[in-house]
Amino acid sequence: MNKVLNQNFLYIVIIAISFLLYPILNQTPHEAHILKTWLDNYIPLVPIFSIPYVLFIPYIVFTLVFLVYFSGYAVSVTISFVFCFVVASLFYIFFQTTVPRPTVASTDVFSS
Repeated sequence: MNKVLNQNFLYIVIIAISFLLYPILNQTPHEAHILKTWLDNYIPLVPIFSIPYVLFIPYIVFTLVFLVYFSGYAVSVTISFVFCFVVASLFYIFFQTTVPRPTVASTDVFSS
């Protein structure tokens, strides 16, 4: 049982390293491609929707930890996550994108 916990901890460390590499890859040494369409002009900024946006990363972390420790798929989850991260990283490196963020004029808690 202790060996399984050690292996699962190793899988969590591998996944955590993948998460920690994202800020390094999220640098723009050159101009990024702007992914804005005409439809974006018609979508209003609703500050309360910042809640699911901010909670998404903890949700993903909790889900990955749960799947590694409490399901029989620790190896599959780790391999799948790392494979997806490698593919995404190739795009982060070779085809960096950005979306212009609107100016937030409100001063409520959700806007900050």
